[in-house]
Amino acid sequence: MILRFSIPATISLLITAVYNIVDRMLVGNYNGTSALAGLSVCFPLSYMMMAFALMCSAGGSTFFSLFSGKKEYDKMNRSFGNAMVLVCIFEILLSAALLMFSNPVLKIFGVTKTAYPYAISYYRIVALSCLFQGLSQLFCDFVRVSGKPVLGMCVTGIGAVTNIILKAFVTGSAAD
Repeated sequence: MILRFSIPATISLLITAVYNIVDRMLVGNYNGTSALAGLSVCFPLSYMMMAFALMCSAGGSTFFSLFSGKKEYDKMNRSFGNAMVLVCIFEILLSAALLMFSNPVLKIFGVTKTAYPYAISYYRIVALSCLFQGLSQLFCDFVRVSGKPVLGMCVTGIGAVTNIILKAFVTGSAAD
């Protein structure tokens, strides 16, 4: 059972790592080193979004599993609902804070003058996607604890492939 759950989780992490590598290759090759620096400056935002989502989804999915074992379906539903509401609240607040304080945050992250135009554009897109990233994390965690770890891995893979295709399209057209 450990392998049944851990192998798809490991593959999900590998998919995410490959996505990040391909993302940087596309941006660096098509838009140059300043754009790559702008993208890299914004990288910690992904971890901030994930941290807020994990705070809610890890706890909620743990309760979900406990209640599932006891066949307490009402409590299972409430644990999912509470986790979802909390993810939405935290990610919307994070989005608002990031958008209000974009310049100070970018300075803390070490943006340079040449990378700033690229960083601020990417930063705004990432800040606006906090809710979607958080919900994705939440759904993957709950799908996994529902006994479908391969489905969670597939969702991660579909998201990564979609992002790579969109990024290739956007960076390729921006380079023209």
